[in-house]
Amino acid sequence: MNVEIIKKGNYNVSEWSGGKTTELYIYPTTSKYNDRNFMWRISAATVDAPESNFTSLPGFARKLMVTEGETILEHSGKYKIVLKPFDKDSFMGDFETKSYGKASDFNLMTSSACSGDINLISVEPFSKIKVENKSLGKVMESFYFLNGEAEVKFQDKEFKLDEKDLFYINYEKNDAKIEVFIINRSNEEVKVIRTIVLMS
Repeated sequence: MNVEIIKKGNYNVSEWSGGKTTELYIYPTTSKYNDRNFMWRISAATVDAPESNFTSLPGFARKLMVTEGETILEHSGKYKIVLKPFDKDSFMGDFETKSYGKASDFNLMTSSACSGDINLISVEPFSKIKVENKSLGKVMESFYFLNGEAEVKFQDKEFKLDEKDLFYINYEKNDAKIEVFIINRSNEEVKVIRTIVLMS
């Protein structure tokens, strides 16, 4: 079992054709995005150009959630979709994909060695929620805090997370007493993007 907290000042930020991308986590941690030798990767990106082409990623599946603004994704010969905040789309990395509109988004890329999903968790002011997980096998989870600050309680320990911080855990499903709680002690709603990846 492994627990990590990545602070917002420690991410790798790079340019892409439409704006900037912030690598939040890549697995294995020794892999490189440009070498395409990772099993999975999560990132947050900005789309600053009114029109842009997505990078081709053959062999990877993608899930994208808009976090701010609005965008239209057009997968050539496939379909077109309008995404507003917290809408998401799932598509293959070898699709010829073009985006229209300025926005910010959250991305999960997975190789054929694993599968995954992303979902929004909203934590009301002065509340505590338990995150359920019914998956089997080796599980990797992360919680990316879009705004505010909160605590994550895991294995009877509490970890403080600020805006844009990432809480990451991996474990085997048969590990005893796997419970995750998110505690919001503030007077504003806290939004968190949860990523779950299952290894084949």
